[in-house]
Amino acid sequence: MRMEAIKRETEKLKKTVDRIPRIWKFRGRRVVPVEEWKYGDWSRFPDRYHIIAVVCNDVPVDWRKDYFALLRQLKDPDYAKDRCYQCAIDQAQSIKKELDRRQRIWAENGGEEAKRKFYEECSEPIRSELLRELAMKEVEWRFYNELAGAENRTCDITNYFHCPYDEEWKDLIEDGHLAYKL
Repeated sequence: MRMEAIKRETEKLKKTVDRIPRIWKFRGRRVVPVEEWKYGDWSRFPDRYHIIAVVCNDVPVDWRKDYFALLRQLKDPDYAKDRCYQCAIDQAQSIKKELDRRQRIWAENGGEEAKRKFYEECSEPIRSELLRELAMKEVEWRFYNELAGAENRTCDITNYFHCPYDEEWKDLIEDGHLAYKL
């Protein structure tokens, strides 16, 4: 019984420690648990990644820059994952998976002949829309793969702090973001 009480107390203390920010002050601003931070309070930082603080346009530039520096110092996994979603390799890889999935479905259901027959049976507006959508996916994949530098490479880490492409990750993220804008 005494051992169980010690385990419960240990778990309670672990939860308390998890709620406390790991850094109390960063660049002159207090760091508070993300649950306590309110949008618009630019005198404090949330202690973890908060999507609202990143995507809203009226966030002060200096606050955002310092917040990103804090997240990098904390090696926040959600921030790292979000950065990887902008990477050319991640974008190309996800589009390629979709293209391969479509090709696999056609192969399992009659191949090119079934595909040709399906498109012949569709009405004109639907057929042209489906073909346009497929062509756009292929162009989008080529943007990421050829122009943004993915070059048929893959990555399953999805944490830019552990990127297997060394210092090239900066260019991959920047080029992936530019390809997305295009």
